[in-house]
Amino acid sequence: LMFDILHRLESKNPIVGYHKSKMHEVFSKIQLTIAAIGKKNDYKKKGFENLSKALQAILGSINLIGDLPEKPIEIAVVYRFSNLCYSIYGIYNSFGIVVPEKHYLRIKKALSLIEAVSKDPKFQKIQSKLMYVLSEK
Repeated sequence: LMFDILHRLESKNPIVGYHKSKMHEVFSKIQLTIAAIGKKNDYKKKGFENLSKALQAILGSINLIGDLPEKPIEIAVVYRFSNLCYSIYGIYNSFGIVVPEKHYLRIKKALSLIEAVSKDPKFQKIQSKLMYVLSEK
């Protein structure tokens, strides 16, 4: 029943995608750490699956807020999306995986969303990190 309610709310409220994204990211980091230390491919696969779920959840929230985040939850979603893009880039590199072109497009999307709220110092920090990633390409 709870998941049914959350599923219905998800289509209207970006906070649901925000929290689902965080949950899946935490699971993925645990599984990828186990995979890296123990060289266990099944944990690596599960870790990347959860990372994909985290990205899909936050992308759903990004689609809800549009191009100009105004409300605090919208700004938090943009920050979360930006950090997740940067984290995924780092994970690809640490596992020696070539970063897909689609991910660079997500990073560009994150940068365009950050422009509206870039006066905040924490946004300036993630903005500079993402700009560095694009310059490395």
